[in-house]
Amino acid sequence: MPFDETTPTDEIKFDISKVETTEASLEPEAQAEALQLNFITPLQNQEALSGESVGLFCEMSHAGVEVVWLKDNQPLSLADDRYQIVNKDNTSHLVIPSATPDDRGSYTVQVGDLQSTAVLTVHGESNKN
Repeated sequence: MPFDETTPTDEIKFDISKVETTEASLEPEAQAEALQLNFITPLQNQEALSGESVGLFCEMSHAGVEVVWLKDNQPLSLADDRYQIVNKDNTSHLVIPSATPDDRGSYTVQVGDLQSTAVLTVHGESNKN
């Protein structure tokens, strides 16, 4: 029956079986909390000889989250060609193709408020010829 033909005693039924919902987009800071994100494989301390390639790796419980790498609490620049950062699925890799003593320090991978930190130690000169 059309709505304008109803009386105060008529019963109106609504069909809500076709209601659609959408997920709200979260800011990066809220991603870790909303997804209950954690590290499956946190960063591990690494050692290398000067001139050697060295990498840091972590695996997270969720894919598609924004990852930020820091060295000594300062964000690494993607424009710095000394570093290669590869984020794929739920993993993130930081590779230093030719480590130098300047690369020594504390490296942190950060997702929202969640973070994992490891120390990179670079010893002397490379034994490569």
